[in-house]
Amino acid sequence: MPIRDTSGLGQRTARELVHADFEVARNFVEMAQNESERDLAGQLLFKAEGILSEIRLRLGRMSSDQREAVEAQLKELSESIERTRAPGFRISDGSET
Repeated sequence: MPIRDTSGLGQRTARELVHADFEVARNFVEMAQNESERDLAGQLLFKAEGILSEIRLRLGRMSSDQREAVEAQLKELSESIERTRAPGFRISDGSET
């Protein structure tokens, strides 16, 4: 049986988890933007913020090169959450499709 090289497996898994976290958090933000009930929109944003914190923790355990590769995404997600949470942001009234 051939021996598989798994030396980079942990790093690959960490990157995949970070990318999956970004996807889930972006979906929560999008759902909050389309939600007509403010309380539910706030809960969705709270979940997105929790995932953002988890991403930051994961990045703290990664190499600087790996962190740099996702810095723009991190900034974009953070700004998207803040924009959606801002008092002037219009939550959907449910009539849009």
